Amino acid sequence: MAYKILNADDRQQRAGFILRGTSSHFNFTTPFDSVVFETMGGAVAVLWLAGAVLAVFLLLQRLPDPAWAWALRFSIIIALAGILAACLMLVSTPSQMASIPQKIMGAHSVGVADGGPGLPILGWSTVGGDLRIPHFFGLHSFTEYEEEEAFADFQRKTERKAETFNVVSNPIVKEQLTPQAPVTQPSMVMVQALADLEFWEDK
Repeated sequence: MAYKILNADDRQQRAGFILRGTSSHFNFTTPFDSVVFETMGGAVAVLWLAGAVLAVFLLLQRLPDPAWAWALRFSIIIALAGILAACLMLVSTPSQMASIPQKIMGAHSVGVADGGPGLPILGWSTVGGDLRIPHFFGLHSFTEYEEEEAFADFQRKTERKAETFNVVSNPIVKEQLTPQAPVTQPSMVMVQALADLEFWEDK
């Protein structure tokens, strides 16, 4: 539930700032911008706490597959560490601290100033460190879980239909390839197989 709330909140905020033509992160230009950024930070804190509870639960829970269990545990712990990278990004740079009033508070680049050369589309720095990388894989592995879950569910249904089609269609093909089962006079085996195929396709 926490990740769904954060996902909706994050997307609405990003869309709003895109329409306004300004940045959503580190932006304290107006009181409204400050409130939005602080709200975003509060939502991330809620998500982190929910993830920490989940990590403890997974450490205590016995799962039937040990390899899968440890993969889940370590993935949650790594994601939580990635989210914590956001705390380092909230520290103002010397130039920002010298600016009064401070309109931008925080930075994501390490060793270089923000806004330098970066990867295409992503924009991650190619000339210095970039805290957005661990933050992206930590935070957005949670916020994009809904899409990942939907894709996995679609994949499971597709694989199930494919397996069912193979199991049911084999007798149909076999029956049609024999001289005793012309298309115009299907046998009971073929009729039953077709009925089964129609039934499973509706699932």
